[in-house]
Amino acid sequence: MSTSQHTAKAVPTTTAALAELVDGWWMRTDPQATAHPWGVFERLRNEAPVYRHPSGSVVLVSRYADVNHVLFDSDHFSSDPHHLKVNKPAGPATEDPEIQRRTQLLEEILDFHYHFLSAFDDPHHTELRSLVNRAFTARAVNESAELIEALVDELLDAASAMGEFDIMDDFAWRLPLIVVTQMLGISREDCEEIHALSDDIGAFFGARSVGVGNEHLESAHASMLKLRAYLGNIFDHGNLDEMPSLMSVIVQGYRDHVELQTDLLALTYMLLFAGHETTARLLATGTHSLMEHRDQWDLLCERPDVMSSAVEELLRYESVAIGVSRYVVEPTVLCGVELHPGEWVRLLLGAGNHDPLQFEDPERLDLTRRGAKQLAFGMGQHFCLGAALARLEAAKGFGRLSARFPDLKIADPSSVTFNSSMQFRGIVNARVSVK
Repeated sequence: MSTSQHTAKAVPTTTAALAELVDGWWMRTDPQATAHPWGVFERLRNEAPVYRHPSGSVVLVSRYADVNHVLFDSDHFSSDPHHLKVNKPAGPATEDPEIQRRTQLLEEILDFHYHFLSAFDDPHHTELRSLVNRAFTARAVNESAELIEALVDELLDAASAMGEFDIMDDFAWRLPLIVVTQMLGISREDCEEIHALSDDIGAFFGARSVGVGNEHLESAHASMLKLRAYLGNIFDHGNLDEMPSLMSVIVQGYRDHVELQTDLLALTYMLLFAGHETTARLLATGTHSLMEHRDQWDLLCERPDVMSSAVEELLRYESVAIGVSRYVVEPTVLCGVELHPGEWVRLLLGAGNHDPLQFEDPERLDLTRRGAKQLAFGMGQHFCLGAALARLEAAKGFGRLSARFPDLKIADPSSVTFNSSMQFRGIVNARVSVK
């Protein structure tokens, strides 16, 4: 076994006050911290940048340099959750039939999600990614710029007809989901159902505990089966000649390689789910923040030339993807803390994106900010496959909103609600007025 050390500076002993604060966020007992975790992240960075939860269940990493280091360190960290060491209780397995049934549902959900592209290491990760990578390059994505802008205007025409609309329900989730379904040759008429199924699955993975007691277990399992069956029907019976190039490549691989069928089904499932959830949260939550920082909204309206830096800043500032997971495969030391094989490490992308050692005055929204790369899309071999598409959708979405509705404002502050997810943070609902 090898041992490495990174930023091996001694860290303060975790205080009871910090543990209580972190638990309020981690266990979702503090709604304010869940919606706006920046204060918790600041305390973690300052007092315990590599924080082992008292239960021993997870290690939280919060400084930009450490998060970035782990993202590139495939010698000591893996993306494969099968490396997670689970401490099972001693004694005989439960004979309670209800717990056994729920355990079976849980295992089926997790087993399928362990086939996601994000859960594979190389070489299999690169082999799968290479099948679809070409469709998500900046050059390929930019060919759809005019179509995406037209779709934005179509959605905004419908949403704004009454002078007021919900930024999430009427616009933000629809744009990226319609785009990705078009790329996959899936009927636009099915978007409502796919979104509802995705919400069920997202609620399960965003809950406090991904276990048999998860209140969303039943609905998530049912939605997973529906979405798998929906895609499976296309994969088994769809006409390759009528499919867009991206989907035809995936389906051809599915039909030619039996051993890859679950992986390719999961890949398509991931494109649908992750391909719209993050961008939807960015559009909705970013719009809300711009309404709260009116000077930045006015700047965007007056200077569309800042759009590129504006998108990067909103990705950094909002950090809707709270974190990513890695699993220790070799002993290592991070910021003075010894990590052992089998431990779950949660890399807090949002905390890194608000690190003052990397970003000057990080709690300030500055659409003209330049400099360090934000972590919203990750780094290394698992850098977000759809980053170029998400950037384009965000640029067109914010661009047309600001060009068409410079007087946009929150219509009803009481309508603004944030989710309690530990997967994707952000706005659930917020009504805006265009007049």
